[in-house]
Amino acid sequence: MNGKPEIKDFNRLYDRELLISQPRLRIITAAVLIFFSFLVCRLLWLQVIEFNKYQKLSEQNIFRKVPIRAFRGNIYDRDNRMLATNIPVYTVSIILADLHNNFRTFERLGKILNMEPDEISNKLSGYKYRIFEPVRIKENVDWRTIARIEEQRQDLPGVVIQEESQRKCLMGEFACHVIGYVGETSEPRSRDSRSVPGNIAGQMGVESFYDDVLRGQDGYSRIRVSASGFQIEVADKKEPVTGQNLFLTVDRRIQEKAEQLLRGYVGSAIVMVPANGEILALVCSPGFNLNDFNGGMSLEKWQRLCNDRRHPLLNRAVAGLYPPGSTFKLITATAGLSEKVVGEHDLFECSGIYNYSTWSYKCWQAAGHGKISIIDALKKSCDIYFYQLGLKVRADRISEYAVKFGLGQPTGIDLLDEKGGLVPTTRWKEDTYGIPWFPGNTIQYSIGQSYLLCTPLQMLQAFNMLGNEGVVYRPHLLRTEKPEISCRVELNPEIWRLLKKGMYQAVNETGGTGWRAKIPGLEVTGKTATIQNPHGKNHASFIAFAPCKKPRFSVIVFLEQAGEGGRNAAPIARQILETCFGVPDTAGAKDAPEEVKNVQ
Repeated sequence: MNGKPEIKDFNRLYDRELLISQPRLRIITAAVLIFFSFLVCRLLWLQVIEFNKYQKLSEQNIFRKVPIRAFRGNIYDRDNRMLATNIPVYTVSIILADLHNNFRTFERLGKILNMEPDEISNKLSGYKYRIFEPVRIKENVDWRTIARIEEQRQDLPGVVIQEESQRKCLMGEFACHVIGYVGETSEPRSRDSRSVPGNIAGQMGVESFYDDVLRGQDGYSRIRVSASGFQIEVADKKEPVTGQNLFLTVDRRIQEKAEQLLRGYVGSAIVMVPANGEILALVCSPGFNLNDFNGGMSLEKWQRLCNDRRHPLLNRAVAGLYPPGSTFKLITATAGLSEKVVGEHDLFECSGIYNYSTWSYKCWQAAGHGKISIIDALKKSCDIYFYQLGLKVRADRISEYAVKFGLGQPTGIDLLDEKGGLVPTTRWKEDTYGIPWFPGNTIQYSIGQSYLLCTPLQMLQAFNMLGNEGVVYRPHLLRTEKPEISCRVELNPEIWRLLKKGMYQAVNETGGTGWRAKIPGLEVTGKTATIQNPHGKNHASFIAFAPCKKPRFSVIVFLEQAGEGGRNAAPIARQILETCFGVPDTAGAKDAPEEVKNVQ
């Protein structure tokens, strides 16, 4: 043996090494196969399954989709006269994805648009996650400015010109709270998925309530841009679809007359057709010019409008909450007659002051009305009669009838932000304030004061219930809408007769508080109210319908801090009704009887 390994030893060593390396080889082979399988799967995922997604992303580097806003539908009055339409305008916008050297672009564009670079930058600040969408910089840009932008197109990357429509109200302030205005939305609306931030949508009135109908469908232009963000050409275009037109129940002649009569007051007036719920006029004073909102309102003007103490943006007719005052005596009288607490010939004594426990409550007529029936109490608006009647009926029973007449709940008019008001109960006061309901609360409640709150539209609907003798139709502004009964009250026909008789005499007979609303031959039936206001002068209100048996028109006039209902609101209601019926201005009775000089 020379110490060298034999061939057999080498074979054994080789076999052993081979056995050790085979598992490693398998692991390496498997790893390679898994790696390449992953690459193949990833390629399939990117090139087949995700093809559309990445194609769109790729196209976004070449094309920009610029929306073309649809023209909103026009708005017409009941006689098909146009109230609101559109005019074509051009808007300068910026697509953030195509901006290069932002400050220089802002500086150049600012000189053309007469804007500061910081002002342009601020407009873009809320859109950093929506870089492919055009952001409005300035609206309603004239042709000369557009031409200057086109001349400097190569120095304004990301700047695009959009064709848009701008709302135009043909009569400015006319029916402003009915029509409403449009503006950019700041957040998505749950009612319509098409309404996204930046879109134009109705912000008030029928423009808002019927926004889905008026808006139509936007189109778009696809523009090809260079790598530097400059517009090269329009690749294709989808034309927008104009929205549907809206035909309102508003009568321009009556609306104009009511607006003229309320000028200088703070308040509201509504005219309706009791037989079907149509709104012929809805006026809130003061108003505002709808065209101030078109094309964007300056911050200064907006702040001035919002800080106006008269609150011109408030739709007082449907969102103003007030105690109804003596017009609520309709409800107290209905409850008393229905519950048989009082009859036609039952009398209460009014000496001018009513003492209850340790408190004294006055009638508006200091000398009192003497012994008085329910018809005379409605005619003369005797407070002390209703104090005593309310105590007999009790507060919760009165509230039940108030709810039956539609108070304390929205009427369902096709306007947003309508308020429901408040019909109090004894339990409500205990839960809210932790103290019981006192008889003094009932005394005030029976004449429409205390905690009671209503909108002018709700009180007009309560009187429409009387006019229709038990039926009320939902108020509406859309002319094509079918009449819809919203409330019914079943009463003995004799009760309706007595209530109407008292209201008729209030206007047409000597001693009635509403004599200034009398129109010979028209049987105006109504009720005055002078409403106590702890914040200033009394509010003045008057509600009426005519003719008495089968009313064609109903009207409410509510004037904030205007004094007496019979003296200030009733004459306005008379002139509105004269316009409705097309009769000459009677100017009312020249001289008031001595007993009604200081009227409710």
